[in-house]
Amino acid sequence: MKIARHIRLLAFVLGLSFVAFAVLLVGTIIYNRVSKTHFSENTGIDFYIHTPLKGTSFEWEVKYQNMLAVVMAPQDVILTQQDNISVPYAPEGIKFEFLLVNLIPKKYDKTIVDVCRQLISGTKVFDKNYQATDPELAVISGTTCAFFQESLVINGSPDKGIAYLVPCARGYYLLSFRADTGTYNEPFYKRIAGTFQCKKQ
Repeated sequence: MKIARHIRLLAFVLGLSFVAFAVLLVGTIIYNRVSKTHFSENTGIDFYIHTPLKGTSFEWEVKYQNMLAVVMAPQDVILTQQDNISVPYAPEGIKFEFLLVNLIPKKYDKTIVDVCRQLISGTKVFDKNYQATDPELAVISGTTCAFFQESLVINGSPDKGIAYLVPCARGYYLLSFRADTGTYNEPFYKRIAGTFQCKKQ
């Protein structure tokens, strides 16, 4: 009788331990899904985003940061600042992928799709090779945003991109994923974009 009771007690304790471990594990996974990143608090760059390369939160590094822009890319990618407005950060070499996050102050009272069209039109002025699809609506972290696919030329090579325009209190965040055609991985970029969240609405 006592042995059976001890076995039941042991099973109960082990069961509780397993549940506690599972809760801790799930909590850790959820916590690590968002890399808490704070940029340039005096300019409004302030957001959360998860940028995994192989499943962790920290394999995409910050490569460049200024008052209104942050550039992230995999550890082995080297990026160089350029003067070309349509391609502000071009890679050294052909194989590359990166994410540029810009804060665009709100100047016009337009729909988000119209703002995207204006951005596309302005980029075409500076880069005659630049093409983009008509913007479509999407939802990121409960916020209605717009996205469009891009085709462009970087350092003489044809490349691809996808961009998201996310409204915030101060204007819009523009998330631009760009890569060479061999590296371009749109499902991966969509997954990253889906974790984007303005820290201050």
